[in-house]
Amino acid sequence: MTHHRTKSRLLSLGVGLMTTLTFNAQTALATVGLAEWQVYTPGGNVIVHADGWKEAYGDCLKADDADLALEPDQQRQVYVAYLKRWQYYNGYVAGENRQGFFLFNEVNKQVTYFASEPALLQAIARQNLGAPKSNWLTGYDGWIEAWFPVMIWKPCKQLLSPSPTGQTHQEFRLLSKAQCEKALSKASLSLYRETTWGRHCRRFQALPLEERQQQADLQIFCDQLLDDSL
Repeated sequence: MTHHRTKSRLLSLGVGLMTTLTFNAQTALATVGLAEWQVYTPGGNVIVHADGWKEAYGDCLKADDADLALEPDQQRQVYVAYLKRWQYYNGYVAGENRQGFFLFNEVNKQVTYFASEPALLQAIARQNLGAPKSNWLTGYDGWIEAWFPVMIWKPCKQLLSPSPTGQTHQEFRLLSKAQCEKALSKASLSLYRETTWGRHCRRFQALPLEERQQQADLQIFCDQLLDDSL
């Protein structure tokens, strides 16, 4: 029952975030549950920091409980608990947790543990996984990604786009200019297209036109994020 309430709350947070895109970042900061977050991996699994999960599992890598193709018991399955950091590879999530270092297969859901980071890297090389798709990520990066449109995208766009008068925008910002440039870099946006917001935006773009027109800010964000030329 606790997990069911958590699932409903996270889904509500997603809906709430869509709504806050029509307001400014100060308004978004007042959103209940802002400390909670959930992000998608490139393979469609999720990493969660939320009540109902963090008490028993900390930040955890788990099945997508919104995936109706999974049985209810599969939707609740936690693959890796107490994440410290993680990194994406083609078809895999590499990372470190309380047990050590691991490699998670996003397709068959198998987790292999290693005694050290060099042993993990050797396994990655043996499997010819190539270069990582991301830097090492932590819970802070998960929070940034989950609230990216309001907390990062909109304020950073304003910071990096001078106003016609040449004055600096006074919109609330979490990041410096250098951090904004990194957050909106081609590499960062390419990763976001593969993970949380690419997935959300593709779902949004599939909605009827009249529904999308009611959320103009989200439409602009999704159009720009899904533009591969950026």
